[in-house]
Amino acid sequence: MRGTKKLLIGFLVCLSVLFSSIGLAACEYTESAKQSSDTGSCTSIEQNASDSSQTQENASDCSHEQEDSSDCSHEHQYTAVVTAPTCTEQGFTTYTCSCGDSYVDTYVNELDHEFKNYVSNGDAKCETDGTETAVCEREDCEVTDTRTQENSALEHIYDRKTVETKYQKSEATCTSKAVYYRSCVCGKANATETFEYGDCLEHKINDLGICRVCEDPILPTHGVLYEKLPDGTARAIAYEGQLVKVRIAETYDGAPVTKIGNAAFRNSNVTRIIIPDSVKSIEQYAFYGCERLTSITFQGTIKDWIAVSKGDKWSDNVAATKVVCSDGEVEI
Repeated sequence: MRGTKKLLIGFLVCLSVLFSSIGLAACEYTESAKQSSDTGSCTSIEQNASDSSQTQENASDCSHEQEDSSDCSHEHQYTAVVTAPTCTEQGFTTYTCSCGDSYVDTYVNELDHEFKNYVSNGDAKCETDGTETAVCEREDCEVTDTRTQENSALEHIYDRKTVETKYQKSEATCTSKAVYYRSCVCGKANATETFEYGDCLEHKINDLGICRVCEDPILPTHGVLYEKLPDGTARAIAYEGQLVKVRIAETYDGAPVTKIGNAAFRNSNVTRIIIPDSVKSIEQYAFYGCERLTSITFQGTIKDWIAVSKGDKWSDNVAATKVVCSDGEVEI
């Protein structure tokens, strides 16, 4: 009987030790997290195995104690970080909790571009405004804006001498060069400013020494009488011809014609007279009474003409009022 009792006590001690070992080895961990836009909760369950102690006294007593669970709760604390809007993207605020939870809210619309310092593109043309461009002033924005630069149109500058048919005012003749209008870089021609180009055409001279085109006497006119002077020069002394346009010769018998004599053309019917620049003196009454004389041409300069000695009444009762020189006109 006593032996059976001891055997039963030993069996119970072994069972107690076995269950204690199983309790120490088993550990469960459960975590669930619930989140919302305003609050969140998280619950963690931790199971701590406590050391169990067992005491055996007289090989007849065994006890085991275990605490295996505890509860923990967490409330979100959010930190806000603002991302500013740009010219191309919205702004927003990011809310982040220390536990790692985050969300985005408070959106702000994109900003308008800010254009201030416009710079001319230098593309203005005559009568047409150019453009100007500015870069957006906002940080990290390189968008540009181009607009019309008001009142930037250029004025016409007629500094071009372009020899083209569309600019031609008149063709060359045997007495004048071709004439063209000055033009602007835009192609517009000036209505008044002109320039000459090229050479005069050759005269088409008939047997009388007159050009068939311009009808000017090109060769010395037949009928003008000359005489040689003791100083080696010559003088025109009379006109016995019938032509009304007369050219006085530059030389006579190898001597330069330097004078138009007294009353040489008095009361003649000449309408045009061409005087060579070799003439230095016009004596009195030289053209007196030439009422049809409307054109007097001197082949020297205005300065040369002024230096010519002129006798009394040399041009009285002539129709012409001016003398045409190589570089302009001068009053008689």
